[in-house]
Amino acid sequence: VIESPQSCRRAVVTSQGSIRVGSGMDAHAIGSGVAQRYNQAITAKRDEIHKLDQVLVRFDRVQNRFRLERIRKMEHSIVTTDQIRDCLNRLLELGDIHQHENEHENVWGSNPGVRPETTKQRILGRLAGHSVRITSTGNFCHLGDDGSIVIPWDWR
Repeated sequence: VIESPQSCRRAVVTSQGSIRVGSGMDAHAIGSGVAQRYNQAITAKRDEIHKLDQVLVRFDRVQNRFRLERIRKMEHSIVTTDQIRDCLNRLLELGDIHQHENEHENVWGSNPGVRPETTKQRILGRLAGHSVRITSTGNFCHLGDDGSIVIPWDWR
């Protein structure tokens, strides 16, 4: 990855395993910087691939748990693999709470089978059959141009 001279004065390894170099660096500085950071970049890339594998498994679990048409990362979003994994973990926790409540339905007051619907249960019901995209922080939940439900990775 080539960066401006002001933002990158020496070779740096990103969390995804890329090596960033500055456009103002000469050939010797680029070559020695890449050589010095090569092993670090390989390790970071290996870690990132492992995280991506975990995220893919969680995508499948969330899609099945919530009966979603599809779930994916928002295109051109700066959300990281760790942030996506965190978001998916919270969605799975929400799904586990819902599943646990359904298994213990008769504990809800004197009228078994009838209980107040929680906000979390309403969310679960409304996600079924829809496509969900995960985006970066600072965005509110909204509908995307394609009709999918867009949620920020750090939703609460």
